[in-house]
Amino acid sequence: MKKQWLQDPLPLQHVTLPSRIIIEMENSTSIGGNHLPPFPVGYLAAGNIDSSPSERWKHVIQSVHKEGGYIFLKLEIEKDHFYSASRETALHDIHRMVQSFADQAANAEQAGFDGVEIEGIKESVIHSFVSSETNNRSGSWGGSRKGRLHFPLAVGRHVREYTGPGFPLIFRLPSVTEAVPLEELAMMAGQLEASGVDLFHIGRGPDNSHSTESSFQNIVQTAAAVKKSVSVPVIAATGCVSADTSYRMQEEHGFDGISIHAGNDSWKRLFLSET
Repeated sequence: MKKQWLQDPLPLQHVTLPSRIIIEMENSTSIGGNHLPPFPVGYLAAGNIDSSPSERWKHVIQSVHKEGGYIFLKLEIEKDHFYSASRETALHDIHRMVQSFADQAANAEQAGFDGVEIEGIKESVIHSFVSSETNNRSGSWGGSRKGRLHFPLAVGRHVREYTGPGFPLIFRLPSVTEAVPLEELAMMAGQLEASGVDLFHIGRGPDNSHSTESSFQNIVQTAAAVKKSVSVPVIAATGCVSADTSYRMQEEHGFDGISIHAGNDSWKRLFLSET
């Protein structure tokens, strides 16, 4: 993976991203600064947004666009006893959760974000439905593989319905575990692509900052396997794995791009040394 590869545009279904890097931020106030590579990148920001975006969000979005970058908003709702795949979660609450994802996406598009990412990683509400360890429901929202995939597919379809066709939709998948085997991830990815997902992102978020090389190996192997099941791009979350390791893994597994934790100093040193 040469530095030039990172600068290559990444074509999606309706838009083309200016590079193959997304920088994951802990919060919106940390966006920007001298850790940036000397070319446009993407940002993945966490936070809630309603129908009237705050001045803080407007400033962040404008700052990113001024530098030629692009910014995505993570879509997640807080998981608790009643907002998960537990038996106690009522059907109307499940429908309310699906609607919440769609409303947040529509608000993000209206506010000027360049796209959104639906969080399906471990500890998320979506993962609680997908995992055989945490989904103890029966009926159409649990039990069988089809039932456990019902919730993420409903969220994907609903988010796409509430946003424009040219608004990029990223879906973040976990790496393979016994509770979420590769066959199910690949099946889910294929059906999500049919629903309008533009890009798949494999691996945990900023809390993955202490990733080991072995855990990253699992992430990139999952990314490579998912890539075989879809026609849209697949990127891997490097967390704080070194730039050298990320280079080597990309050459071995051929994923389409990477996300980088903002605190990963090995990438900062690389970019600064080549400017």
